[in-house]
Amino acid sequence: MHEFSTYGFGSHTVMICDKCEREFHVECLKAHNMDNLKALPKGNWFCCNDCKSINSSLRKIVVHGEEKLLDDLLRIIKRRYERKGLVCSENHVIKWRLLHGRIAYDAEARSLLSQALSLLHEQFNPIADAQGGDLLADMVHGPPELGKEVAELPLVATRRNCQGQGYFQALYACVERLLCLIQVNSLVIPAAEGAESLWT
Repeated sequence: MHEFSTYGFGSHTVMICDKCEREFHVECLKAHNMDNLKALPKGNWFCCNDCKSINSSLRKIVVHGEEKLLDDLLRIIKRRYERKGLVCSENHVIKWRLLHGRIAYDAEARSLLSQALSLLHEQFNPIADAQGGDLLADMVHGPPELGKEVAELPLVATRRNCQGQGYFQALYACVERLLCLIQVNSLVIPAAEGAESLWT
């Protein structure tokens, strides 16, 4: 992303990293030996090698598609089923998949993103941005809030008929492992008072 002054590209142009979304003046990038831009870059622009590496890793994971839930996480769900007196088949297979609104290559990915947005609309009151647009849609279809130091998981939701069955805990564990894999240091999970039990 790039922000132009009325004079076009120049030393006061603000560059916005396509991964961490930090903003930099072109002249500051040069002064701090971060980048020496002479013109607007083609395609994505990243403020550092860490952001470039994270973007590359995420893209590979998105393209890779769904993965089978690991056995230790599947056991969490099976235990929850047992506590509720439900039967969980021994052959029960659960898969998870990382999606990105800007890299939705196939119809299935687009359908899953649409279902995710529908679920958020079902579970949360409407959230509008400053221009009155749908902030939930922006979260689903926009880039993830992710940098080397911190990633943010702003909203989570589970379908009502699946709540209390361990699915969220399993997904959260998958997200933690993914962030460890791409070497992100911290995960921010804003939670309303009284909702702490969701995360443990």
